[in-house]
Amino acid sequence: MKNNHALRMIFGTVLAGCGLAGATGWKQPEFIITRWCSPPATDENLRLLVRDGYTLTTVSPAGDAAVPADESVKLLDCAQRNGIKSLLCHPLISPGTLDDPTQKAKLVNVTGGQFVAGMFKQQWSFTPGGWNPKDWILVKSPRWAYFGQWVQKPDHIENRVPIAATPEEWQGKRASETYTSMVYKHPFAGDVRVTTTTGFTPRMAPIIVIAPELGQDALGRPEYREHFEVCIYNEGVNLWHHTFTDGKPAWRLAANAKFVLKPETPYLLDVEIKEKEIVIRIDGHEIRCQDTSIPAKFFVGITGCEGRNQFYDLSITGRPAAD
Repeated sequence: MKNNHALRMIFGTVLAGCGLAGATGWKQPEFIITRWCSPPATDENLRLLVRDGYTLTTVSPAGDAAVPADESVKLLDCAQRNGIKSLLCHPLISPGTLDDPTQKAKLVNVTGGQFVAGMFKQQWSFTPGGWNPKDWILVKSPRWAYFGQWVQKPDHIENRVPIAATPEEWQGKRASETYTSMVYKHPFAGDVRVTTTTGFTPRMAPIIVIAPELGQDALGRPEYREHFEVCIYNEGVNLWHHTFTDGKPAWRLAANAKFVLKPETPYLLDVEIKEKEIVIRIDGHEIRCQDTSIPAKFFVGITGCEGRNQFYDLSITGRPAAD
């Protein structure tokens, strides 16, 4: 009992329901690693679970104790903050609820809709143990051979930059060595919202990236093809549309807005993809861009480049794309 690792239980498709899995075509994408008795759902306890490799918990505040329905829903936020999935025990979660419009409306209200109709809602804290790099795909730019990596800090991650270079060189001849990017491992479809708390040093350029597909370079490493970049810098925000034709990357400025953003200052960057429109919100400003080339299915993630960029957290709300 002293060794928590000995208490792990690995489930394949136990939660799917033996009869339903085959009938609906649903597949368990990964093993579930949990404990027989989960600890109280506090930030400290859940960070330790993530550190030790667990992927599922329950939301009981006192181990085996019963949890009031409303309290159990609130504790889901704690699981989201720490990047771990959680079982929710609630009287409204039953097959009969989905057949009753009144009960279904109550379930949507209780859970914010995230357990209805296949919606995905997840928030990560980019602290040690607050996210799992295995959930993300590192992707390189087709413009350069460099393959970037994140640097873990106590309360954020940042893109690796050449220490011997000057900030001017980060934006100039050594810009390629500042580029680090990743997307969440599963694509999305339809309306999606992505937020991140981010900052930059000295002038630019944290990015939320939207990519319909990923290619590979000659070494087999993930590489962007067509993609969109929502980029903030000290003079506002740019929306770049990158294309890839006959092996050659190109890009154009699809939209921009000028206003002052301060270096070394965390900002909440909020991006919504709504059919053929991208809506960008930051520091009280809202920018909208309609573009028929916005894809119906895409990966989302973050990029740091042309400076030292800090990312403190990230959230994604949307519908996962069908396989």
